[in-house]
Amino acid sequence: MIEKLKNNFLSGKIGLKNSSKLNILTQLLVFGFQFVCSVILARKLLPAGRGQYAILVLIPSTIYTLGNLGLTVSISYLSAKNPGKATVVNANNLFCAFILSVIYSTAISVAYLCNGLGVLSDFLSWKHIVLINISLFFLFFVNYSQAFLLGQNYIPARNFIRFFEALFFFAFLFFMAIIGRLGLWDAFLGWFITRGLSCLFSIFLLLKLRCLSFKPDFRLLLNSLKIGGKAFFATVAGFIILRSDIYLLEYFKGDAATGIYSIAASLSFLLLSVPESISSALFPHIMKLEHVEKKDGTAKTLLIFRLTYIVTGAIAFIGIVGASFLIKLIYGPQFGDSVYPFMILAFAVTIGGCSFVLDAQLYARSLFWIKTILSFIAAIMNIVLNILLIPKYSIVGAALSSLVSYGFFGITLNYLYCRSVQCRLSELVPGFKDFSAIADLFKEQISFIKRSRQ
Repeated sequence: MIEKLKNNFLSGKIGLKNSSKLNILTQLLVFGFQFVCSVILARKLLPAGRGQYAILVLIPSTIYTLGNLGLTVSISYLSAKNPGKATVVNANNLFCAFILSVIYSTAISVAYLCNGLGVLSDFLSWKHIVLINISLFFLFFVNYSQAFLLGQNYIPARNFIRFFEALFFFAFLFFMAIIGRLGLWDAFLGWFITRGLSCLFSIFLLLKLRCLSFKPDFRLLLNSLKIGGKAFFATVAGFIILRSDIYLLEYFKGDAATGIYSIAASLSFLLLSVPESISSALFPHIMKLEHVEKKDGTAKTLLIFRLTYIVTGAIAFIGIVGASFLIKLIYGPQFGDSVYPFMILAFAVTIGGCSFVLDAQLYARSLFWIKTILSFIAAIMNIVLNILLIPKYSIVGAALSSLVSYGFFGITLNYLYCRSVQCRLSELVPGFKDFSAIADLFKEQISFIKRSRQ
């Protein structure tokens, strides 16, 4: 039994249906832990502390996103297209993670010494800077490893790492809260330790899969950079769309407003993880279908898109209906103002987030330019609207900015996707058969659970 579980865990031959279900199940578990963690942090840190924590974890995430050179996209692409180069790809990953973390940690240390971090310096200390610097290597290597596992279709192993991160962070926060020692520093320390353990586990896993080498191939690395460069600006722009409002809120409105808005944002990001997870499961299969089997993956992509839209829309609707009561009850009355921003963001995610599923086929066909151009335009729109709306409308203005930029991105990408693969826009609209397919899948899972109990 143990050997069978081990083989399934290390298998790279999981099918699309099973990988999609596994991704959704993992995401539900991760969602649960992240949700409880956000409640613990909100209850213990209160709005101002929650805002400072949001900025603390956002700083290394921003540095990683702006400085990863687009390699996560190229790693997935090359891993799926050239599985025989697995060890060399990971050697390059290790090399890049080390070099880039050294460069950026040096830069942020100099910026801190020269008071170049602006309002962030108000609550940053050298202790925070040290943890941020070290965490950069963890972030680079773990995300590069996740991209490799995705490309190689090691979905169970990839999902276990994500589950492990959420579980450990929850356990740490829960323990610190029980003993009455959960402050801003303790919360950030838990985030740092979690990333470090995730990095160690990723290294162990790659060694177990015999996919890790310490001899980089610079010619392959150069090719990776060329491919990554095509999608790099899309990644950066996408990050700006999702995160610029946090920084601008901190600048214009301070810690408390940032903390209140961070609750709405974190809940909407959890909703966004539904299409992201499904897209991750779809990508390696579309790559195999179109590059190995030489078949058209459009029909499969369209079906998955419609099903994703139904699921995401249903969850968003439930969240919007229950938000007014549940947010105040669970997070506390101090965070009551996050209700309306969450409602707006949930609607925005439903419009724009499901387009991630279409990215799977666009990326498989090397059509990186579509998302790059649209993300760049949407990011500019987002920043301009945030600057105009946040000073006057605060957190609601930030949410409205996201709604406009998400909506533009999602609707326009849907149109350009249809033009690229030569299908009709009406094929993106869910129909009766799609709702029936969701119902059949649900019935199948109920039957599976019943059989398991017998």
